[in-house]
Amino acid sequence: MHEDTDLLALLQEWLCETGAPGVSVALDDGRKIRCHAAGVADIVTQAPVSPHFAFQFGSVTKMVTAFLLIEALADKGLGLETAVVAIAPDLAASNDHAFHHVTVRQLLDHTSGLDSQWWADMGRGRAARPAAARAIVSQPLIARPGDLFSYSNSGYVLAGYLMEVLTGQAWEDYAESRIARDLGGHSISARAEAILLRPAARGHVAPGSKTGPAVPAVRWYAPAALSPGGGLAGTPTDLARLLRILRSRLEPDP
Repeated sequence: MHEDTDLLALLQEWLCETGAPGVSVALDDGRKIRCHAAGVADIVTQAPVSPHFAFQFGSVTKMVTAFLLIEALADKGLGLETAVVAIAPDLAASNDHAFHHVTVRQLLDHTSGLDSQWWADMGRGRAARPAAARAIVSQPLIARPGDLFSYSNSGYVLAGYLMEVLTGQAWEDYAESRIARDLGGHSISARAEAILLRPAARGHVAPGSKTGPAVPAVRWYAPAALSPGGGLAGTPTDLARLLRILRSRLEPDP
């Protein structure tokens, strides 16, 4: 109980220092997952954050996308050294022939040479992600594959597209179903319309000046086609449950 009180005080202090409206933190000690929340989920409604509120995961999504792609590759007898264009031949029309040598591993470890900052709204529906993938590979590489580490959102859009090619399912459907296989019922989704049917924290951005409170965001985190790089959302508790399972798969067998 004393530790819980100290943590809540620390969260309140962090809110005061950063100007963030609210926060929710899940702690997993290996036996039990505890969630603590402070502040408000929406500065307009002043609804207090509770452990049942969903938050956007942002780039933590990339870790989930990587695990799921590795599983999808294994199901097809493929590995991380497989060339991207061997899985998705439609991407071989890249303007940069060096892209033909990019492997799945290089997509996932940010050494593909892809420009990180490609960001465009390709709409919604099954055609959006293939369109985004083809637009990404039409851009010149910023480095030869394997030569440079450069954090890449673009690489994870392609990773999500490869999952669709390998599984025949939309990335969102595949991700939610595989997470459900491990967790049973869960709150995690990449679809804003699904998340917003549940209690969810509203997105906020820093004010235009360096002082003042955060202001509500005018749009969802990212265009739908780019979700494999940052689009998942859910409760911190469900994220901790999922990470516990993913960690167990990284541990060597006794």
